[in-house]
Amino acid sequence: RPRWWYIAVAECSDAGEDLLIEYQMHATNTGYGWAVEFSTDKRFMPHVFAALLVVYACLSLAQLHANRAVAQRAKDDSANGKAAHPFAQILTAGVLLALGDSLFSALHLAVFASNGVGLAWIQVLSQLLSVTANFVLASLLLLVSQGKCISYVMVANDAWSMLRLLGPFLVSCFFLEMWGESSVSRNYDTNYVYTTPVGWALIFLDLLLLSIYATGLRKTYKAEHSPDVAVFYSRWGVVY
Repeated sequence: RPRWWYIAVAECSDAGEDLLIEYQMHATNTGYGWAVEFSTDKRFMPHVFAALLVVYACLSLAQLHANRAVAQRAKDDSANGKAAHPFAQILTAGVLLALGDSLFSALHLAVFASNGVGLAWIQVLSQLLSVTANFVLASLLLLVSQGKCISYVMVANDAWSMLRLLGPFLVSCFFLEMWGESSVSRNYDTNYVYTTPVGWALIFLDLLLLSIYATGLRKTYKAEHSPDVAVFYSRWGVVY
């Protein structure tokens, strides 16, 4: 069964002299086959990110195809066509960023499987892509809950308002996760970073953003006069 090992060295003689030692330790889980370098809690991470890489690659191809169709539709003079084009562009950007995150995460884990260290700069880059993808997709959802990109055309001030609302939250998530990956103190703690006091506070803010989205989507749905657009809010708004 999974275990946590703690190793200590102490000077037990009466000499009272400093104990000077040099050591090198390399711990592996020999029963994990090719995943010997992974701890029990991260054993299946390569499988997860490999699956995500395939999923986001398929979604990216589908979204790029849909984006071309929406761009062609936006050339007409309809308000819906002009509003939908930014929606498709933002969604495409979010999916492509998530694809990049999955790609670099899978690469880092592949290197980690071979040497037990991985590539630190690749890991940081994947985390940055993850935060950026989350910002883009969360911004899109909040804009949709306000009717932007669907019933109304998005303007530059909408992007700035999303940055002010989501920026501090997502930057805090990024630094918390990087601290969880790099801090020496985390090597002696089995708890997840989001079960720390700061992590719980970020979870509370995440739930608050969810309530803002749900409330805004409900108001937009009630105010929508087009039956087709109202169906979009009632169906896809809940799915998103």
